[in-house]
Amino acid sequence: MFLGKSAVGLDIADHTIEVMELSGSSSHPKILGMARTSLELGVVERGRIKNEEKLAETIKKLFKQSKPSSISANNVVFGLPESVTYIHNFHLEPHSKRDREDLIKEEIENNIPDNPDDLLYAYRILKDNKEGVEVLLVLINRDVLNEWQSFFKKNKIEVKIFDIESLARFRDLYSALPKEPVCVVDIGSESTGIDIFDKNGLHLSYVVGVGGEV
Repeated sequence: MFLGKSAVGLDIADHTIEVMELSGSSSHPKILGMARTSLELGVVERGRIKNEEKLAETIKKLFKQSKPSSISANNVVFGLPESVTYIHNFHLEPHSKRDREDLIKEEIENNIPDNPDDLLYAYRILKDNKEGVEVLLVLINRDVLNEWQSFFKKNKIEVKIFDIESLARFRDLYSALPKEPVCVVDIGSESTGIDIFDKNGLHLSYVVGVGGEV
């Protein structure tokens, strides 16, 4: 399902920008406009903005050049670069739900390299039974998210959702979680994303530093 009358998907990598506006539903989508362009070296590096002026200029031009129709900067879903997000699956022994938040924070302190105070996170319970709990944890550095939010606000780009690339890739292919495990492989120019999903959700997300040009 799309947000309102249409939704705009925006993907910014270190070397490319892709944008598409869709209407309708996930089962019957209609493309209103789409465009792709290369990004000059040094404008975005490992998911961080290095040249705001050039990035804003490139996005504005791309939205105008979209075919068959230009794209407005409203109702945007932005895929956060994988290089600035952490995805972590882990198992907890059976526990009281009132202790869960503390256990998750302890997991972050022990397994994520950033200072826990600098991170924003969300989690989903994939499995909860007598054997324990499986947790999907997604994290991003607070400063990185603020950087992108500030950029979009300054350039009057209305971002409704900050998405995770692994989950966005899956939704491009499937309208529901699979009954049997599936592996989604996305080969980029410099890296390859490998994601494994089953009926409960995302169980593994891994990025290999090898792509079509490396």
